[in-house]
This record gives sequence, C-alpha cells and structure tokens, in this order.
Amino acid sequence: MTARDQLTAPKTPAAPDSLSTPEHERREQKRARRRLEQHRRLRTGLALGLTALAALAATTAALPVQETGTAEAAPASALTGLVALAQSSAIPGAAAADAGGSDMDGAVRADGPAKPQEPGQAAAGHGAGGHGAGQAAAQPAGQQPAAAAEAASGAAPQQDAQDRPAQTKATQDSAPQAAQQDARAGQVQADAARKAAEAEAARKAAQEKAAQAEAAQKAAQQKAAAAGKPVNNPAAAKAYASRELRSYGWDASQMPCLDRLWKRESDWLTSATNPSSGAYGIVQSLPGDKMATAGPDWRTNYETQIDWGLDYIDGRYGSPCSALQFHYANNWY
Repeated sequence: MTARDQLTAPKTPAAPDSLSTPEHERREQKRARRRLEQHRRLRTGLALGLTALAALAATTAALPVQETGTAEAAPASALTGLVALAQSSAIPGAAAADAGGSDMDGAVRADGPAKPQEPGQAAAGHGAGGHGAGQAAAQPAGQQPAAAAEAASGAAPQQDAQDRPAQTKATQDSAPQAAQQDARAGQVQADAARKAAEAEAARKAAQEKAAQAEAAQKAAQQKAAAAGKPVNNPAAAKAYASRELRSYGWDASQMPCLDRLWKRESDWLTSATNPSSGAYGIVQSLPGDKMATAGPDWRTNYETQIDWGLDYIDGRYGSPCSALQFHYANNWY
C-alpha cells in the first residue's frame, strides 16, 4: 500500500475505553462537584442556623430571670454550648469547606474525578468539631450573657458621648440664628410702632391746622363785619323781604303793608340811625344789638336785619298789616 493509499484509507476507530474516555471523566467531575456543592450548602446552612440560635440565646440571657435551681440552669448550659459551637466551629468550618471546595475543584479538573470521602475521615472531622463544642460548653453559662449585658450597658454611654458634641454644636449653631430672628422681629415691631406714631402725629397736626384755619376764617369774617360799611340797597332789600314772606305763611297782600311800615321807619336803609333814640337799621331795632341774635353782621347786612324784623313782627303782631295798624295809632311798633 502506497503512502497515498494510506492517507485516503478510512481510519478504524479504536475500541472505547469505558474508564478513560473524556465523556466519562466529565460526568465524574460533575458528580464530584455536585456532591461538594451539597456538602458546602449543608455546612453553610448549619452555620447560619447556629448563628441565629446564638443571637437568640444572647437576647434571652440578657432578660432578667429568677434563679430556679440547677435543673433549669442545665438547658441554659446546653444552649450556651450550642452557641459556642456556632461561633467557634461552624463558620470557620464553612470557610474551610469553601477553601477545600476550591482546591477540590482544582484537583478534579487537573487529576480527574474526585474520590468519595471515607466514612472514617468524616467522623474524624465531626469529632474535632465536637471537641471544640465540648470546650465551649465547659465555659460557665452565666459569663457570656453577663458579658453581653456589660457590653450593651457600656455602648449606650459611649454613644451618648459621641452624640453630645454634635448636639452641642447644633445648639451653638442655632443660637445665633435665634438671636438674629429675635432681632429682626424686634426691628419690625419698632418700625411698626414708629410708623403708627408718625401717622397719629400727622393726623393730630392736620386736625389742629384745620381748626386754626376755621378759627382764622371766623375771625376774618367777624373783623370784616365789624369794620365793613353798611350795604344800603333798598331795592335788593325789598326783593329779599318779598321772598321771605312765604316762609311765614303770609301771601303777597302783606308786602304793601310791610313796605309802608319800614319806609316810614328807615326808608329801607341798612345804616339808618335814629339820632334821638339810637334805634338802628331797616327795622329800627332799639337797641340795635338785639339783631345780633340773627347774625354777627347785623350792622352791615340787610338780610340779617330783615330776618330779625320778620321774626319780631310775627311774634308780636302776627302779620305786617297788623303791625302797620299799630304804628298808625302809636307812631311806633
């Protein structure tokens, strides 16, 4: 057979070796890793359970209980031993198992399937853990709860000491802010009081100014009335008197009587004065200052004189015509 024939000829597969084929090795490696993972989970679950049981034991021991004798202290000793087992053996065992598992994985990958663990080896491992638990159980039951309570009682003052500087700093920081707020509030109140006082002073000043202006106006009017000249206007005086008759309930027939009466007395002159008696004005009031009851300008204003004269005739005679009849009989009225 030539070299070409040897290359093109079909190869005869070798007989499978059931103990050394790659597929068989991979299966064995998977089985070994699965068993190792199961063992690791079992150890981890045991460690977590023991840790929770240890925390429960410490909490229970911290509560105040009455001593009931040796019979009730025995379960506490057993529980304390279990706590010691969790703290000293379980967690380190889990870590060692993790480390061992990693090494075992490497060994399986490098050398092939892992060999099953011998029963004697497992028992020896558990025996070592049991020895550690025995040492932990030998410790007095009351020491661990007492130590936990002492640590808890010491932690509270330490926490208070740590929090006290922060509280002091917060108080120191808030003090200036409170002082500033108080100062602002006081300033606002002072400004409001000042504005209210200014408004009150302005109001009083305005009232005083208005009173002074009114007084000055009255004084000016009185001065003008005292120093003014009489307004002698007979026509205007007659027209004013004719309009005022209706306010007394008199008709127009009373105007001729009134005209004759005051024409005989003063000829309707505001400044008319009787040299012998001193009677003054259109109505010849005697004395003349009687007319001041009708107004302060009785000397110069014919309207003031007429108002006073009509009141006098109405009260004494009832009408101008009756007053004229009396004047005809007595030459005065």
